[in-house]
Amino acid sequence: MTRTLLCLLAALLATSAARAHEVRPARLSVSEYYEGRYLVRWVVPAVGDRRLAIDPIFSAACASNEIAREAYSAGAAVRSWPIECSSSLAGTQIEFSNLQSTMIDVLVQISFLDGREYTGLVRPDSPVFQIPIRENAFSVFQSYLALGVEHILFGWDHLLFVLGLMLLVTNGRRLIWAITGFSVAHSITLALAMFNVIYVPAPPVEAVIALSIVLLGVEAHRYNRSGETTIAIRSPWLISCVIGLIHGLGFAGALSDYGLPVYAKLPALLAFNLGVEAGQLAFVTTLALAAALLRTMNARLLPRARLAAVWLVGICGSYWLVERLVGLYNLS
Repeated sequence: MTRTLLCLLAALLATSAARAHEVRPARLSVSEYYEGRYLVRWVVPAVGDRRLAIDPIFSAACASNEIAREAYSAGAAVRSWPIECSSSLAGTQIEFSNLQSTMIDVLVQISFLDGREYTGLVRPDSPVFQIPIRENAFSVFQSYLALGVEHILFGWDHLLFVLGLMLLVTNGRRLIWAITGFSVAHSITLALAMFNVIYVPAPPVEAVIALSIVLLGVEAHRYNRSGETTIAIRSPWLISCVIGLIHGLGFAGALSDYGLPVYAKLPALLAFNLGVEAGQLAFVTTLALAAALLRTMNARLLPRARLAAVWLVGICGSYWLVERLVGLYNLS
């Protein structure tokens, strides 16, 4: 009876986390190609041919004599159109209509003929982007640091892999080495992918990430049930390093949704990666504190909580694996 209830609980939790990376960003890029003339590219999440009703509104006196071109691809609506402004956009604002009623962030990138480039993140609670006259490197670093933290906290598949490691490796020192290996490995492939040294299409990467979660869940269940040791138990750092290389490609796919500012690629990449690590550390610390609190309150509940977590990892990983394999089949 207890195991049945735990399975039901895990299934309910899996349903709430059934899709990884559900919250996709919107992106606005505005490039000056002639004095006072700009090309606007607006990418907003969409389902089929229905997009979110969010649009940029320029405070400057700008007009367009052409109808915007619109296309739908990979869960997004892409619109582009030229505008002509009576004065420079520097020092003006861009407001995003209806953004407050969503959970969508907007990455804004502005470039001028004289080489000035501005990047910023607009959130629903403050749906206005102020175009500065000059931007310092700290604002770019700050924006991408926040993106990294946000991505890992909404990246259920990456978090569940870390959870699986914690369930599999009970020795504190070995766990630190395993998580460090995971971090170093995904940092390497993230950097290589963002600088176009390597390229792997996103769908197979996402499928392998789901498979890694399933395998980790199986190993954790085997260890939790019988104490059986395998290479994943004896050398968790090796497994975490290998799988971390794949997860890094997944991070790169997410970061590609935002893009990197041409003039500050390295600081932006470093900030994003530090944000991912900060979010991951916060997740691990929270789980460790929760486990310690549960052990203090009622030590008998801890094994049951571990079993529920093992089932959560396995169910979610299996769901994502099937979903992503079906997606791969539909693409072929």
